[in-house]
Amino acid sequence: FTVRLEATDNSANEVSLLYTHGTNSGAWTLTTLAAGVSTGSVTSTGVTMVAGTIYRLVMVVAADRSSVKAYINGALVATNTTNIPAATVQLGVNAKITKSAGTTSRTMNLDKVKIRVWNSGIGIG
Repeated sequence: FTVRLEATDNSANEVSLLYTHGTNSGAWTLTTLAAGVSTGSVTSTGVTMVAGTIYRLVMVVAADRSSVKAYINGALVATNTTNIPAATVQLGVNAKITKSAGTTSRTMNLDKVKIRVWNSGIGIG
């Protein structure tokens, strides 16, 4: 299964915090994808997902789109500076869990999603 907090245009541009079971040793990743670059930029946060644990996920996109910073539970855990969607690309926010195999149910409790726009950038979390 996959858990994802993302800002995307549902096409070729994305900024996301992603956990995929069995991938990256169970750690969250920060992914940026611009203009359909097939691999994008994927950076491990080093934070391993633990069932039943509450996570505060925040992504901060610089106003000039020069960087995306990921915070988990208040700590800066990853920064991407490549493959960031252009400032002209409009992004919508999603939070989702995707079940890709098996029959065991998975749930995600989402408390809130906040979007803050500052002159210095956009915060999602």
